[in-house]
Amino acid sequence: MFFPHYRQAGLLAGLALLLLCPGLARAQSTATIRGTVVDPQGGVIPGATVWLSGSSAVEGRKAITNDEGRFVLLDVSAGTFRVNVQMDGFLPREPRVVTVAPGATLDVGALELAVGPMNIDIIVDDSEPPLLQTQTPLSDS
Repeated sequence: MFFPHYRQAGLLAGLALLLLCPGLARAQSTATIRGTVVDPQGGVIPGATVWLSGSSAVEGRKAITNDEGRFVLLDVSAGTFRVNVQMDGFLPREPRVVTVAPGATLDVGALELAVGPMNIDIIVDDSEPPLLQTQTPLSDS
C-alpha cells in the first residue's frame, strides 16, 4: 500500500533532477563531430575553417583547426549535414555528408585538402619612372 507514495516521490525526484540539470537533457539530444584536416602527404593543416551546412539548425556552426589539424564541433543537433573545409592555398573539397544521432560523438577521420594555386597580385605601373639626379650640383665655394 505504500508503493504509490514511492512512485510519486520518484517522479518528483526525477522532475527536480531535470529542472536542476538542464545541460544533462541537452547533452543527450545533441551530438559532437570531430576530425582532422590534412594535406595530400598526411601533414596536418592548422588554421583551416570547418563548418556545417545543410540545415538551418547548424548554419553558422564552425570551428578552426588547432596546431594538430584537429577540430571539434560541439552541441550539434541530430541530423544529416555536410562537413565543409576551407583553407587559403588549398583547393575546395567536396563536402562530406554525415549523419549524427543524439548523444553521439562522430569522428569523420581525416579530411584531405589538395594544394591549390597561390593567388599573387602583380601590379605593373607603366608610367614614367621618376628621374634620378645623377650629378652633384656645383657649389659656389
